Amino acid sequence: MRKYFEGYRITPERYEYMGTTRDDSSEVVAPETRRLSEKAVDLRMGVASFCKAFPWHFVVDRKLEIVQLGVGFMRIFGHNLNRLGREISTYFVFTRPRGVTLTFHEILKRANTPFVLALQKPPGADKFPAEGLELKGQMVYCSESESILFVSSPFLNGLDGLTGRGLFISDIPLHDATRDVILVGEQARAQDGLRRRMDKLKSSIEEANRAVDAEREKNVSLLHLIFPPDIAKRLWLGETIEAKTYPDVTMLFSDIVGFTAICSTATPMMVINMLQNLYERFDQYCGQLDVYKVETIGDAYCVACGLHRNTSTHAQQIAWMGLKMIQTCSKHLTHEGKPIKVRIP
Repeated sequence: MRKYFEGYRITPERYEYMGTTRDDSSEVVAPETRRLSEKAVDLRMGVASFCKAFPWHFVVDRKLEIVQLGVGFMRIFGHNLNRLGREISTYFVFTRPRGVTLTFHEILKRANTPFVLALQKPPGADKFPAEGLELKGQMVYCSESESILFVSSPFLNGLDGLTGRGLFISDIPLHDATRDVILVGEQARAQDGLRRRMDKLKSSIEEANRAVDAEREKNVSLLHLIFPPDIAKRLWLGETIEAKTYPDVTMLFSDIVGFTAICSTATPMMVINMLQNLYERFDQYCGQLDVYKVETIGDAYCVACGLHRNTSTHAQQIAWMGLKMIQTCSKHLTHEGKPIKVRIP
C-alpha cells in the first residue's frame, strides 16, 4: 500500500501523462502461457487503472490536502488545484454525517458511517457546472501512507441531472450500480411517457367515437322528422327506396290568409316567432291524431294520413286535424293584433 500511494499521483502536470503510463513493469506475455498468481500482493492495480476504474475517488493526507484524484474529479476541478490549492474544503462540503469536524481524526472516528459530500464552486473559479453534485461513499483509512481514501458514487436524477452537471453516462464506471439505476429509470420514464400518450390517444379516440355517435343520432332523428319510420330506417341502412302508390290516403294543404301582407309590415323575427308558435301546436296535433307531416314551406303546412300507416279512418283524422288548425289559428294574433286565419283548400 505504501508503494501504491507514494508512487504515481494524478496531478495537473501528470494528468496528460497518465494515458501512456504502464500499470506495472512486467513484460507482455501471451495469455495462454502467462500464469497468474493467486497472491493478493501480486495482483495489485496500478494507480492509472485505479483512477479510471474509480473516477469518483480522492486521497487526502493528514492535512486534508488532496494528493490523488479520480479522473471524474480531475476533469471537473483538477485544473484548479495549482491555482486554488488542494484543501478538501475548497471543493467539497460535508453534508453527512451532520456536525462532522473537518479534521483527520474526526473523519477516522466515523469511518464506518456513510459520507455524503457535495461539490461546491471554489472561490475564484470561473465556471463550475457540477456545483451541488452529491456523492455518497466510504472513507477508508490507509495506514501505510497515513492517508484517507474516499470512494463514492454520484447522486443523479436521471439523464437530465447527469447532463445538467456536465457529465455523461460514460463518466459512471461499469461496475457502479448508478449506471443501471439511471438507465432503468430512463426506461421506466420512457414507458410512462408512452403509456400516457397511449392513454391520451385512447381518450381522444373514445371522444371521437362519442361525437360520431351523437352525429349519428342527429342524422337518425332528422331522417325520422322528414320521412316515415320505415322509410327513414331503410335510408339509414343505405337501401334504395322505390316509389310506391298508396290508394287510401287523405292529404291536407294549408296556408295563412294575407301572409304576404303580414310579412310586408312585420319584422323577420316577428314572422318567424308567429310561424314557430303555430307549427309547434300543429306538430303536437300530428302526434295526437297519428297524422304524418309531409312538409312545411313558409306559411304552407302539408300533412297526410294513410301514407305512413294503413288506416280506414284517414279522412276523419285529416278532418280533425283541419279543425284543430283553424281553432288554434283563431287564438293567435298577428303583430297588428288581428286573429290569424288559415286557408284549407
